[in-house]
Amino acid sequence: MVIPSNNSANAEESGSSTNGVTGAQNVVGIDYNHQLFFYSSDDLYNEKVKGIGREFDGLYTFFNTTTMNEAEMIVERPAALTDLVPRSVCDSEWHKTIKSPDFIREHCKHHNKVHKILVYDRNNPPDPITLISKDGVLENPPPDERVRGMTYVLGSVYGLFLLKKVVDGNFSLSLWNPALREVRHLPDPKFEVQPYTTNPQIPLIGNFGIGLDPVTNDYKVVWFLYFRDDDNIPRIYATVYSCSGDSWRMLQLNDRYKSHICARSFRQPLGTGYLNGTYYWLVLGAWKCSIVSFDFRNEEFGEIEGPNAGRAFDHHHLVMILLDDDSTALMTNVRVCAFEYEIWVMVQPGLWNKLFALKCFTYSQCIKSWFPRAAIYVTERSHLVSVDIRTGETRPLGFRQPGLNKGLWNETVCSVHIYKESLVTIK
Repeated sequence: MVIPSNNSANAEESGSSTNGVTGAQNVVGIDYNHQLFFYSSDDLYNEKVKGIGREFDGLYTFFNTTTMNEAEMIVERPAALTDLVPRSVCDSEWHKTIKSPDFIREHCKHHNKVHKILVYDRNNPPDPITLISKDGVLENPPPDERVRGMTYVLGSVYGLFLLKKVVDGNFSLSLWNPALREVRHLPDPKFEVQPYTTNPQIPLIGNFGIGLDPVTNDYKVVWFLYFRDDDNIPRIYATVYSCSGDSWRMLQLNDRYKSHICARSFRQPLGTGYLNGTYYWLVLGAWKCSIVSFDFRNEEFGEIEGPNAGRAFDHHHLVMILLDDDSTALMTNVRVCAFEYEIWVMVQPGLWNKLFALKCFTYSQCIKSWFPRAAIYVTERSHLVSVDIRTGETRPLGFRQPGLNKGLWNETVCSVHIYKESLVTIK
């Protein structure tokens, strides 16, 4: 750890004194766990911090900042790191560190209290996307032509979103990092469909997933699409996109998954469906529910049976969520008029436990998103409110979007996404 001594040139350059009183400045740094931290100059020179420095054996980098507010801004806005000039290690080593997959993942993981809100409203062209801070303050960047006209938003995964729009009757996909203002347009996957017998097959609605392959540190997109011909014969095709190769690869689906995917209705989870290298979709059958998964490591689909609740689930009021302890859960309505819900947590694939009951004071269709332990719902007056699922405590988010109520029954019309800014680059 690089800590300037009381009489070092570094201390003179920073304007700090040994006791931190004269010309005191604050310091932002990175520890060996790739976590950001900041200290006042008083803290930097005391024995406690020095002792920590001697104990740890890792890369530390420090930056002088004028005020503590500036230091906090750097910690909470990771994109600002790319503009900093390090004072204790060489520039190339610093930028190599902040761009490493380990740093990006660990920083995003440990700074889990700093969330942003993205609202997508398809009925608000030409700029359907609104960015909001955690305090309800609009943070919209200048209009970006590259994300205009989008008709669907999915995410986020480590600060990345998948965007979809329709161009000349065809789907066009893009990856977007709003923190770095980077957009990558994905090439046409060119689905290799089987020859039709009578008339051309008509593509129906498809499903998407986005995630990280933790083995290769490669961000991927999975897309499966249905086709039907005039004989009403369903066909399913799946393909996966790799950021590292900037290309799609058609997947071979066995007959079991072809019939399974075609016969049932898929529903995206609230918030994000990605967890630890796998993407999950809720699948609604006639009397029960299950989960279909896609493992980005081996690029294979899987199926997990839902909980045995002793009764049929009300599919209109059943949503899938990811809890703050990295577990998959289902929230189901027990009594619609009483707004009572149950939370079922998956202990292991196919094994579920009922965690607790929740009184949410709203219909499940009003719940728009999810983050660590709180549901985000919209009121009758189109205000966003968070409710802690364990305590029932509610907190207004200080933002109103008229389109939120219009899309209660269809998340593709108006959706809410909770995300954390990240340094993931997709150039």
